[in-house]
Amino acid sequence: MKSLVRTAIAVVGAALTWGGPALEGARIAISEPFEGVTHYVIHQEQPRRVSIHLLEIDPAAPGIGFLTTPSNGDLPGDTVHERTRDFAAEHGLQIAINANFSNYVSGINMNLLNIAASNGDVYSPFYAGWPGINITADNQVDLVTAVPENISHEPPDFFSGYDPVPDVPLFNTVGGNELILHHGEVVATWEDGLHPRTAAGVTAGGNLLLFAVDGRNNEHSRGMSTTEVARVLKQYGAIHGINLDGGGSTTLVFSDPSPRVVNIPVGIGNEPGTERYVGNNFGIFANLRETPLRFTRLFADFEHLSDTPTPNGALFLRQPSYSGSTTGNLAPAPDDSRVIGENELPSGSAKRRALRLRWAFRSALNHPWLRISTHTTPEALGQPIISFEKSVRFDVHANRDVTVLLLVRNTTSSGEYGATGVASGGFEFIGGTPEADGQVVTVPPQGKRVPGGEWTTLNFDLPHETVTGWNVNNPELDGNGTLETSRGVIQSLIFVPLNDDYSIDPFEVYLNNFQIAESASVPQGPPEVRISPAKDDIPLRLEIRGATHSAYTVEISDDLIEWTQAETLYADAEGQAIFNDSGASGKQNGFYRVRYSTAPPPPAATSR
Repeated sequence: MKSLVRTAIAVVGAALTWGGPALEGARIAISEPFEGVTHYVIHQEQPRRVSIHLLEIDPAAPGIGFLTTPSNGDLPGDTVHERTRDFAAEHGLQIAINANFSNYVSGINMNLLNIAASNGDVYSPFYAGWPGINITADNQVDLVTAVPENISHEPPDFFSGYDPVPDVPLFNTVGGNELILHHGEVVATWEDGLHPRTAAGVTAGGNLLLFAVDGRNNEHSRGMSTTEVARVLKQYGAIHGINLDGGGSTTLVFSDPSPRVVNIPVGIGNEPGTERYVGNNFGIFANLRETPLRFTRLFADFEHLSDTPTPNGALFLRQPSYSGSTTGNLAPAPDDSRVIGENELPSGSAKRRALRLRWAFRSALNHPWLRISTHTTPEALGQPIISFEKSVRFDVHANRDVTVLLLVRNTTSSGEYGATGVASGGFEFIGGTPEADGQVVTVPPQGKRVPGGEWTTLNFDLPHETVTGWNVNNPELDGNGTLETSRGVIQSLIFVPLNDDYSIDPFEVYLNNFQIAESASVPQGPPEVRISPAKDDIPLRLEIRGATHSAYTVEISDDLIEWTQAETLYADAEGQAIFNDSGASGKQNGFYRVRYSTAPPPPAATSR
């Protein structure tokens, strides 16, 4: 796949041409939101304001797959109408875009104009002279047209049958009304004015291009002609291109992970932001490209201790019987919480020491569970402060199948992450079953599963986890199923057995390597980059809006080929950073690439 870099980036500059010289006011942001997918966001001010989204998809990339709207079977017409967003959600697609022209035949049933096939089911024929884009079962991308002399449908002057040129098996196929780019030549003739447009193209290397330009929205984008669309496709490497259904149908959706509309459609009454039900959509399966979370030490990983086991309940987690909430569920022994050395660790541990818990449940209990409290003193690594906007993870080994929850408190703690926080606020279970989200319960739901006999890393992505309130019949302690503060403390770990044989043998659980994410979220796609007018004798100013405390590298180019690193920046608590280029004056072309950096964060106070 043609791509500038292999990490999520943003590029801004003046580079778009529609068949003539470079035009003023172009701003281009380039990202790779999915593996094998490059996303170009192009804003152009001359000769008119337009906003373009162009995707280049490498069909050979891992995880790439395709799907066209399936047939409606024996119902009238070909398909059931559907919004592009709903199509993506229904089939679990990462990308979706509207495709064929269509019209209503009965109720919600649509007749598609031109060729359409979904997973090998060819359910709509070629129209004479109308082209298509086909992706075979093994992801070969081709421009396809009909055999001209195959007039096998009525009326004979309109339908031209199914036989494709080239002779490839039709598998996932969409059809347009006009061939606008053929063998690298712009051949568009349908000049019906400026409108939103959807188009598709094929590169010489067999990559797929998908194109959407907004229109009928003067403050945002006025639209383009099919000739202009063909020129942009050609500029980005296409040798063939077809015009698909545009106007109010033009809609591009990303699922990252939830479906969202990327462009600004004018689907209903030309009202910006409204979505139209269409007869055919085209989708892509892809692997989500994520910048891995960077973690730093939240608690000591116990490596600094001696091989002599610590006293029972002396460090981080108290002994199992300490909590009055669940002590009645436990047998008298074992009742241990100790840091032990490598000679007693289960195999597969990456560390030399770990915190070991041992307990047993009494028999004949209804929904047994165990709450193990953290300490409240700094010397014992007491109730650690965490951010509810970040992720926490740790390693677990259990001798039997269990599930694990965090029990947190909404507090006003303001110290460093990992320091001992305020012992106040309502109790909330984190990471339970989805059906418990937002509810208030007296016993916890099942949490994240830990299979018996192996080490498992549990990740609690707090902004996206299920939150369940714990009703303890105390107004000062009762949770409400909501994280109401930006930070709080880990008050306990909760263990719920998975099997009914919980009382046969004692439980033995090892815990280690507690960590917290440095960044507030997983960056997906490029940071937002804005260019501001000259200020205080600085001819160019980039305003970067990205992930909190993330590092960004700014690079400069005159030709989009050779890049020079200018500066590494660190976003503030709001995710913002500023880059000033005092040497921008007099440059004919200036391109600025902003991408996530692997540089460590700036020095800060060390957390325990």
